[in-house]
Amino acid sequence: MRTFILCVYVSLLCSCGMIPQRPIPVPTKPLYIVASLDGIPDASRTHITSIDRTNWNILGERRLVSTDIPSGLFLDNVIWLTFSGDINTDKFIVSKITNDLAFQTDYVTCMEPRSIHAYRDTLLVLCQDRGFVTVAMVISQQDGHVITSRDLTTEHGDMFFDMSFLIGDELVVQGGSHNASANFPEFHVLDPTTLELKRKLAITSLIGITEAITHNNTVYLLNGASHIDEQEGKPVVDVYTYHEGDTSFTPLAPIARSPQHGVIHDGNLYTIHNTWPFIPETETPMITIYQTNLTTGAQTHWEYDYDTHDTSGDMAVIDGHIMLTRFWSDDSADDGLYELDLVTGTLTQRASIPGASLIIDGVAQ
Repeated sequence: MRTFILCVYVSLLCSCGMIPQRPIPVPTKPLYIVASLDGIPDASRTHITSIDRTNWNILGERRLVSTDIPSGLFLDNVIWLTFSGDINTDKFIVSKITNDLAFQTDYVTCMEPRSIHAYRDTLLVLCQDRGFVTVAMVISQQDGHVITSRDLTTEHGDMFFDMSFLIGDELVVQGGSHNASANFPEFHVLDPTTLELKRKLAITSLIGITEAITHNNTVYLLNGASHIDEQEGKPVVDVYTYHEGDTSFTPLAPIARSPQHGVIHDGNLYTIHNTWPFIPETETPMITIYQTNLTTGAQTHWEYDYDTHDTSGDMAVIDGHIMLTRFWSDDSADDGLYELDLVTGTLTQRASIPGASLIIDGVAQ
């Protein structure tokens, strides 16, 4: 019996084999758009698309087998994606795809992989595992085998994985608890080689980080829960900063409630906000994008129709252009890659990609 169990466990850590297709041309500076999340209910339509960033033309695509692909990265001419699941079906897959989209190799890791980071010659994978425990894994970039893993829990004995970020030699993991007495999430700082706990950050307010933006050794953390403090009459923090070695987060001056995505370009922080979760029912929700100068604090913002732009999946700076993805449009032809005009705030579609959600830049990483 023990031999049988060991064999099953070892087989789970092995590659699922290579899946070939005809290669597509690879530009000097690759750019990829993943169409997933829940933007495409039909799994057969989920795909990764290669884009020519000089003219935004589509070069080709590869079909994928998961409708929930929450994260990915480009490293040494290879794309890594986390396959977290399909509708009502969990997955355990981290997928490695060549830059010409010709070959795909899947590796079984932990249940519901939702975040992936590159660290030295390894990859750090964070899994939600049905929401009861967060699983952290270190896997090999070469062959995907698991080097070490660890279960993470809060002081209440469980942990629902929210997000993670890597800065220097620190992996920071945010997770909450199902326990009714858990007022705040916990932030665990781990050693990215051993996954040993270095410390927990001191948190005294409700924080829900939706995205981490690293710029000049500073991590800018978008607090998607900032509207709750405003409703309760508490000091509002929309964005925090963090540096390697810190024991807590540092608040920035308020911008606008509940930022969802953001980028930093030319000294400005650009953040997209959705007012729907926290306005009175009598008010009309809207989408806003704020431009905040990180030196002077000067701001400007643009407003957008909620029904048109309420599903933005990602935001990135591509060769000085600020790009956003859009999915779940009434007409799927309106999905895709959009560019923000930094003078007028106009959003212009550059590529039509149904279900577009994740941007993977083959240069910035």
